[in-house]
Amino acid sequence: MKTKRFSLYRFLGIGLLLFGFLRTIPIVQTQTTLTLYDAFNDFSIVSNPTPEGYWSYGYTITLGGPYIIYTTVGTPRDPRVVAWYYGDIGNINKNISGEDINFPEIASIIPGSDWINVHPGMHGEVNIIRWTAPTSGIYRIDSSFRSVRYGVQPTTTDVHVLLNSNPIFNSEINGYISDGTKDFFSALIVNTGDTIDFAVGYGSNGNYSYDGSAVRATITLVGYIQPFLDFPVSYTNFETDAIHKVTSWFDHDNPGMGNANGTLVKWNGTYIGNAPVGISNCQEPPGSFLSCYDSHDGTDIDYSNSSSEHVYSAAPGEVFDYINDCQNSQTGCTGFGNRVWIDHGNCYATLYGHLRSVDQSITNSPIPVQVGARQQIGIMGNTGLSVGSNGTHLHFGVYSDPNCDGNWSDQVPVDPYGWSYPGADPWQYNTNYPLWIHPLGPQGQANNAGGSVTSSSGISAVVPPGASTDLITLELLMEPPISEPSAQLRSSGRSFWLRALEWLSGGSSIPTVSLAPAVTTSFNSPITVTVPYTDTNILHFDESQLAIYLWSEAIDDWEQLPTTVDTTLNTATAQTLDIGHFDLQAPLLCPGDNTEPSDSYNSATNMFTNNTLVSNLFDIPEDKDWQRFEAKTNWQYTIQTNNLASGVDTVIELYDLDGLTELASDDDSGGGLASKLVWQAPNDGTYFIRLLPKPGSLYGCSASYEIVALGETLIYMPLIVR
Repeated sequence: MKTKRFSLYRFLGIGLLLFGFLRTIPIVQTQTTLTLYDAFNDFSIVSNPTPEGYWSYGYTITLGGPYIIYTTVGTPRDPRVVAWYYGDIGNINKNISGEDINFPEIASIIPGSDWINVHPGMHGEVNIIRWTAPTSGIYRIDSSFRSVRYGVQPTTTDVHVLLNSNPIFNSEINGYISDGTKDFFSALIVNTGDTIDFAVGYGSNGNYSYDGSAVRATITLVGYIQPFLDFPVSYTNFETDAIHKVTSWFDHDNPGMGNANGTLVKWNGTYIGNAPVGISNCQEPPGSFLSCYDSHDGTDIDYSNSSSEHVYSAAPGEVFDYINDCQNSQTGCTGFGNRVWIDHGNCYATLYGHLRSVDQSITNSPIPVQVGARQQIGIMGNTGLSVGSNGTHLHFGVYSDPNCDGNWSDQVPVDPYGWSYPGADPWQYNTNYPLWIHPLGPQGQANNAGGSVTSSSGISAVVPPGASTDLITLELLMEPPISEPSAQLRSSGRSFWLRALEWLSGGSSIPTVSLAPAVTTSFNSPITVTVPYTDTNILHFDESQLAIYLWSEAIDDWEQLPTTVDTTLNTATAQTLDIGHFDLQAPLLCPGDNTEPSDSYNSATNMFTNNTLVSNLFDIPEDKDWQRFEAKTNWQYTIQTNNLASGVDTVIELYDLDGLTELASDDDSGGGLASKLVWQAPNDGTYFIRLLPKPGSLYGCSASYEIVALGETLIYMPLIVR
């Protein structure tokens, strides 16, 4: 491994032009001193892997199969050629003489510079020179494959470049030295620990004889991906809004529509709850803040009580595509509906889907259109396949261009929240750290004298003197709950992950942190955790039973910590010896009202239109009970409340497919204080009902009512004229 000093002007002006990345916007941190990894110059004749751990030599039984490292090194053919090998499995060797060596008996020349000689195995073993990334960044890959033979019989091998055991280049050598090279020249976004393999197999003829192949490979770190994204909607506190505004998370377990497999893995770990994971049960129990669905390849973001929620560019860039001819409630407009694509010039692009409309600054200009940071690009909507399912929201997609060539046909979805859970990310294309320019939580330090960390929303952890004898880095990440609460409890949304980075196998979510090893993995004496809350956080909750819960890996469940609640200061405080996932939870104020919280269309419960009674109650005066139902075009629907407890007065409001547009309302048409609507659906889709207590209505655990809906086909009799 070497460092080379290049003219940055020359490199950016020529090299990056060829690669087609870093094209317009300096979001990537480039280096004037470029780190070069050279398979020939870095070859080790004594250690496998090499002493620095970057290069290793081995084989796989099949292409992309488990990697087996060679443990034998020697000079089986010539003292000038040092090989890593094992029997007839194959070998990887270097000519250390500094001059080309001619072996006329096999009509081969082993190069004395630049090239490593790789020979496949007798039984089809694929021999591999492997490089392992020491750090995340953008790397330039320069590689070539060729024969080492000049006569008798040609080389017949299959040659490949693989990223994390997945082929990204495939070719064949069928010929001699004079027949030239097979080249792979590209730039890749690579994460720490990723592997790039230069592989040689014995070719389509199934014979390893005369199959010596020369491999030339260099890998150059040309820049680091810096966090570059801002939240694409309005927010007041990034730490909390970037969690609570999300209505569906990126699934790290095989993301992509149609790939549902019953498992959801979020950036903070595997969802533990009801399966299969889908829209129908991600809010069960309601208020769990576990909004999600299986195989989702983006991040869905909620509106903020505005029918004209602005959507902003998450970073500067170039709009290279948009669609703006879909209408809200237009079921024939599929996919992401109205959308905007922005290329950020750093091998990443962002997608803004389901928009009600695209901003005129884009539609009135020829493509491509330059946009700045947080420039308004549209209005949140529910066009496309979103219609009738989720209501108004933004599908925010982030995509990487694997070879950084500006061609987005090979785009790969990634999670802007990165991967913070210990262990490997199941979705190998992600960075290990968030792409947001703002942190999801603060860091602090603690040692034998104590320490603390406090979030911008007031959550804190205080380490007393003596609780940690080592210097540790505390990180307090805002997060969705790692799991749903029990059936009797609800999450307040005040959920966080307290970590001591030195105690993690996966390291920090922030790539610049330098860690020193710690001796212990738990505190010597209890630390104090304080969680402030607002009245909005605990609507429908029994405040007297608020408690801080800690997720237990041992029992796969939440454990209640002894908690002191100050209802004047609105704080909950507990002590613990452990770090981990915390959540402020409480039972419902009225346990019989088990659909709460259901105060927005996102948490609406399903209602059938076959006269099935649904029981509810108004537990608080500001209660809002949302229901959703499927309607068909030109069907007539009768929706009414009945069996009202004495003193209960209901109001029904009907909302369109977007969840925002009120279509009809009624107070007392159902007889007495009951409500009734008779309505004909203009389009197929999911509509929403909101039930409110009229001012002066009874509320509390006895304020019950029922709602029922019936759908009927309208039959039109033809007019007969005699």
